[in-house]
Amino acid sequence: MDSSDKNDLIVGEGVRLVGEVHAPGLLRLHGTIEGDVRGDDVRVGPGGRIEGSLDGRNVDLEGHVSERIVAKTLALRSSASVSGSVEYETLEIEAGAQIEGTLNKAEPRETAHADGSLAYLTAVQDRSEEVTSGEQDG
Repeated sequence: MDSSDKNDLIVGEGVRLVGEVHAPGLLRLHGTIEGDVRGDDVRVGPGGRIEGSLDGRNVDLEGHVSERIVAKTLALRSSASVSGSVEYETLEIEAGAQIEGTLNKAEPRETAHADGSLAYLTAVQDRSEEVTSGEQDG
């Protein structure tokens, strides 16, 4: 195993994980995760499913996400389907991708952590909570 692969997680076809998943490296999902997912680079294959929220720096989606996506860079491939809100900084949508929910462009707010942690995601989540709170007040 290459040292650059040591933080990678591969969830194969037919595999079902239940619970919250944090993947600091690359996450390749071909099975199902029932719970929230957080990762730097997330690639959901055509048969991959996330029954929960997905927070990722770079997300490439061919499968399905059922709740919410927050991503700096998001690519929705032709077989992708999303049911819920999507917040992104950069977005690519291929013909055939299905979105049932809202799209919101996020302002760049990435901050650098020495350990390379997911500071961007925290900033976007904070902004989402501010927007939600503001909408309820108005």
